[in-house]
Amino acid sequence: MVWIVLSLISAASYGTVAVMDKRLLDRHMPSLSSYFLWVGVATLIYGVIYLGISGFPVGVSATRIAVGALSGLCWGGAIAMMFWGFKLQEVSRASAVLFTFPVFVALFASIFLGESLAYGQWLAIGVVVFGALLMSLAEPTRTILMRVNRYWKTEGPRQRSQIRFTLAFPVLIGSSLLTAAGHLTGKYALQELSVPMVTSMGFFGTALVLAMFWRPRAFREIKQVVRSKEALLLLLLSEGILIPIAVTSMIAATKLGPISLVATVAGTRPIFVFLYSTVLSMPRIRLLNESLDRRTMVVKIASVAMIITGIMSL
Repeated sequence: MVWIVLSLISAASYGTVAVMDKRLLDRHMPSLSSYFLWVGVATLIYGVIYLGISGFPVGVSATRIAVGALSGLCWGGAIAMMFWGFKLQEVSRASAVLFTFPVFVALFASIFLGESLAYGQWLAIGVVVFGALLMSLAEPTRTILMRVNRYWKTEGPRQRSQIRFTLAFPVLIGSSLLTAAGHLTGKYALQELSVPMVTSMGFFGTALVLAMFWRPRAFREIKQVVRSKEALLLLLLSEGILIPIAVTSMIAATKLGPISLVATVAGTRPIFVFLYSTVLSMPRIRLLNESLDRRTMVVKIASVAMIITGIMSL
């Protein structure tokens, strides 16, 4: 099926973008506002290009257009929170939590579209959520120390029974929810709007949301960043080539296939991120600083396996 191929192309492209973005945020970008400026300008340009391709919609209900615009804003919010999460946590861990969005697509479709889920599918949802929680359990510098007791009160670090949730977790879950909302609203809009039109709305929505994070110093920071050949190459490859491919493939797949299954195939992105980030963190390459010790690798592999198994069982 064509939509499966398109979904996999989108997943692989987004996985590459995630790894490149992590490298940029860790090594080259002094702040998120400067990176948001670059991404915002790029998406604004692409929005104009895709609008020129599609033209203004004629004979389309105002509701479809409004929902299409809402889809774009959801994607913009999801991207902003995704970058924030990448700044707080390892890309492979962050991506595993972020790409639980097929679970929320299934839940929202059940609530708002009247789709029913079998018991096995609900079990699969539980597996995915648990895998995301397991992937997010870590020991970074910034942690929220929580002791699990019957009152759920926060205790000191000396307590034996405690769970350490990274600060990135609620940010990434928020991004996942917005991604699911973007998928569902986009599917609704695509019933009357063309793929280029909805893609244009997605780019415009992203540019609008990222513009809210603009800071005057961002221009100066971008000028300094592009002086680095590596940073400029990563920016051009990531935002200039891969993002349009990933977004267009995803929206085209949404147009052609059932939204729950499209989101499920798109949920394979953690596999690509895990493979890319692991290879690039090997001692001989060392472009990323992902932890490769045995214990961490076992947790990552188990978590990704649970997430993917659960998603594919939906």
